[in-house]
Amino acid sequence: MEHSKRKECGYKGIDESECKRKNCCFDSSVPGAIKCFFPSSKATSSEEHRKSTASSEEIEKQKAPAPAPAPAQKPAAAPAPAPAPVTTTATTTKTTTPTTTTTTTTPATTTTPTTTTTTTTPTTTTTTTTTTPTTTTTTTPTTTTTTTTTTTTTTTAKTTTTTSTECSMSPGARVDCGYSGVSESQCRNKSCCFDSSIPNVKWCFYTQSQVADCKAVPPGQRTECGSPGISADQCRKLNCCFDSSISGVKWCFYSSSQAQAQAQLQAQAQAQCSGPPSKRKNCGNPGMSANECKNKGCCWDSSVPNVPWCFARN
Repeated sequence: MEHSKRKECGYKGIDESECKRKNCCFDSSVPGAIKCFFPSSKATSSEEHRKSTASSEEIEKQKAPAPAPAPAQKPAAAPAPAPAPVTTTATTTKTTTPTTTTTTTTPATTTTPTTTTTTTTPTTTTTTTTTTPTTTTTTTPTTTTTTTTTTTTTTTAKTTTTTSTECSMSPGARVDCGYSGVSESQCRNKSCCFDSSIPNVKWCFYTQSQVADCKAVPPGQRTECGSPGISADQCRKLNCCFDSSISGVKWCFYSSSQAQAQAQLQAQAQAQCSGPPSKRKNCGNPGMSANECKNKGCCWDSSVPNVPWCFARN
């Protein structure tokens, strides 16, 4: 329709979405013209309604009785006020005011809660991926645990390879060489046999020569390999023999070849630790035990008073 015939449907500053929510037309391309306006059908109906109300008001004015002439003014009495025109009641537009009540624009402002999406900022805090756990240098101490036990594997010279003849024995005669959860590589590093083809029997077991080496030691001459109360798994981790079938003797002990190697080491240590007690050089701290001293590679002798008991080798 022509710009001049547009009838205001909204209010000043109304946006396009709010205008269309009122089922009105929106056009902001013409400056100075009404942007939100009624469609042509509604505009004509509102114009006809305005004309009909105006004509009805005119008819009401014509039907209203003419006001009676005011009586002659008496000089002594004050003039009576003229009665209010009855046309004032007709001016109360009946239908024009309800049209203003359709301004449902206020509920549209409830779209403001969408601004609460600013809570996405905490997602940026997830970038605090603390890579500090890279201090996994604790893997190095694991290599030191095996070095202490490998010093006693002097008997591996005899059983460097687990040949078929060394491992050929009935499954019931196998003597456990490993411990709970031992792997094949760990088992063979102990120069033992490994066979997982038969269930419910020992998979890691001593070779025939290793069994003979352990049985060659008389029970009364066993040299203790572990501490009192050591378990079979802990004993085998030290590459020592374990036999709990005889009471009153050591259950974890060195094999015959290991005992010979230990005797040689003790003889060498005895020679390195001999000498006048007055020339001993202190190797430990006050209150140190014999095991702590020997673990440091030092000599121990508490038979002579007033001299160092833990002292350096010659």
